[in-house]
Amino acid sequence: MLKNIKKLFKSFSKVKLVHVKNLVIMAYCFYASQSVAEDKFNKIMNSMLNKDITLEYINGERPFKVFKDGNDWIIEQQENFESSRLESEGGDKISMEEFPGEWPINGTWEFSVTSDECKITHLSESDTTMTWSCPEANKNQASIASNQVEKSKGINWVDRSRIKEIIYKTESGETKKFKVTKITDTYIGFDNYTEWVANFAENGMKPYSPGHSNIETTIVSEIPENFLDSDVGTSLTYKVQEEWNASYGMLWEIQVELKESGVSKFKNTNIETISLTLYGKSIEQNGFNESSWHEVGVSFEESIIIDKRSKILLFRQRDWENRTSNSPDAKQQTMNIEKLVYRDGTEVTWKQWALWAQQEKKRREELANSKAKEESVAEKAHENSNISQKKNSDKSSENKVSSVQNSLSKLGYYKEKVDGILNPHLLSAILSWGKDSGFAFDGNISPALVSILELKASDAEMTKKKAILAKQK
Repeated sequence: MLKNIKKLFKSFSKVKLVHVKNLVIMAYCFYASQSVAEDKFNKIMNSMLNKDITLEYINGERPFKVFKDGNDWIIEQQENFESSRLESEGGDKISMEEFPGEWPINGTWEFSVTSDECKITHLSESDTTMTWSCPEANKNQASIASNQVEKSKGINWVDRSRIKEIIYKTESGETKKFKVTKITDTYIGFDNYTEWVANFAENGMKPYSPGHSNIETTIVSEIPENFLDSDVGTSLTYKVQEEWNASYGMLWEIQVELKESGVSKFKNTNIETISLTLYGKSIEQNGFNESSWHEVGVSFEESIIIDKRSKILLFRQRDWENRTSNSPDAKQQTMNIEKLVYRDGTEVTWKQWALWAQQEKKRREELANSKAKEESVAEKAHENSNISQKKNSDKSSENKVSSVQNSLSKLGYYKEKVDGILNPHLLSAILSWGKDSGFAFDGNISPALVSILELKASDAEMTKKKAILAKQK
């Protein structure tokens, strides 16, 4: 930049000094702004470098990568490896113009950071975006999660009663919204006349038989509401009846096993989950008529992952095994949670939710540790109190024995040392005194025994003193 400024001085050597100064200032500002723009562009490029970048547009999703080739930044499609140079357009704007002419992604894009990701948005096609994970978004995400946890202290961090929608992505990338109409601790009902009994079993207008959509489905067996709280290895078998127009019917048998319960990795995040495995099979065609869309022997295996704390379904994958000619095109059908929408309009993405869950789990562990520490301190204090009481009790017992020894010594029955120890000599002395005085000794140094002996010893001592005084007279 200094070289350019020197050139300006030479070029305008014949111009008045004041004009030269103004030109220098203008040149400096220009180069400074260029430098800032370049820094901004490089920051955007570095945030994209080697990241898994997802293009989302009207036709679905496509994977991209950004790398550096010499001084050029290159973006490359990872399926057919077409590529384009990336150029700075100033500020938060970048451009790519070298993809095939029919590709709608050529043009100018604008960079932004959301709560959970970095993205660029096509300025001509606002529905066309590229997203990737970046440090800036992670900071925002952690901050949001931290604030949410702070607000939710003392309450369940996922309040099921507040949930309005649960949004999933399917195997084809389609967004699937489940609008909640009724929700309890063990049940969720949706506006499409389907429901999840015990938070996992599909019921209502959701057919198992492929190839038909207008089927009424009814669970005809008892499913324990709290099945998800069962021990690992617990299994359950239930039946589902499908009917259409009261003429066509198919009975399905579903076997489910609780495979895992505890901390596991889901979407690269450690979270407390419950894992189920289901096996379904059509076992009886029981309608009045037969139909090509359902057959006995059709079967599938299904994996389900559920958040352990909220009991919200996170993932469902159904693999069709034996199929019919009318089975779904996709042999494998999946639902992967994307976000929750609350009744107040708040949206929580999975990434935020996972961080939220982790921080809440940490808070609960700290609370449990603190409580355990308090209980330990209280228990120790109780133990110390018991020890103190025992010592006092022992001391009291020792005092009673000493008193009995002292009294019997004055009465002439005990000839040994007064040491507070219950010994055979003392027991013999007590028995001898008891026999002479008519006191029934039960083996215990009781308060009554102590009192009587102290009284007798006092009387004996008084009698002795009187005798001495009488003798002196």
